[in-house]
Amino acid sequence: ELRLTQGTSDVSQGAEIGSLMFLNPANDNKNAKIAALRTIGTSGADLAFYTRTHGDATNDDGGIERFRITSTGQILVGTTSDGGTYDGVTPAFVSEANSAYHAYSLVVNSTNAGHSGILQFVRSRGTSDGANTIVQNGDRLGSIYGIGADGTNRDSAAAAIDFRVDGLVGINSMPGRIEFRTTATGAVVPSERLRITKGGQVNIGGNYTQTTAPLAVTTNANAFGYRLLSGSNSVCDILNNDAAGNAEIRGYYNNNSGCLLYTSPSPRDGLLS
Repeated sequence: ELRLTQGTSDVSQGAEIGSLMFLNPANDNKNAKIAALRTIGTSGADLAFYTRTHGDATNDDGGIERFRITSTGQILVGTTSDGGTYDGVTPAFVSEANSAYHAYSLVVNSTNAGHSGILQFVRSRGTSDGANTIVQNGDRLGSIYGIGADGTNRDSAAAAIDFRVDGLVGINSMPGRIEFRTTATGAVVPSERLRITKGGQVNIGGNYTQTTAPLAVTTNANAFGYRLLSGSNSVCDILNNDAAGNAEIRGYYNNNSGCLLYTSPSPRDGLLS
């Protein structure tokens, strides 16, 4: 049975303007409800959806709110507010829960044809719905952010993965790169730490545009660019620009004493002190 109700004269924010109630015809229990809730002003409203679990005698007015469509078109699941901006962005969809692993999304594909669940980000430079205006080199096509509450808001990102155009775009040709970013202690935004270019080159620590080496590690002077460990002991180090202005490759044995394999500008062998 359906029952249409009219709201009260209450003009406060969140007051019910009207609702559509779903009742069990056997006992007239109010099992579900869709309600229009007043927002600021007189012309706006949120639309809230309620359901009631079996045997729940405490929520007899259609149940508990499960999701809401706000007056601005946001979709809220498990919450009645978006919680503010997230890394400067107001979300169109929010799922929130106060118990373990409940605020998640699941994509399942059941087939024997080799397909799978897919998460896709799409970017156009157009300004109208459905526009296919071509993107440009450097444009960000999509991002994945890890954001934490800092005691004041939820506007600070700890890490991010960006997907960007990496070159000249052509019909059915979209060169791209992936940038991995982390936020240092005291910093406000994540900084790039690793990039995979359109050609598959991996650049770590800087010089992200180089394309001559498959793997490039940029460090400060007298810093290790590569370290291979066996447990907590170093097995091999590559040191960039040591105190004498040399680059070194070090191989270790016998609890970190070892042999200097190569130095630049001139090669030599010898025991490390």
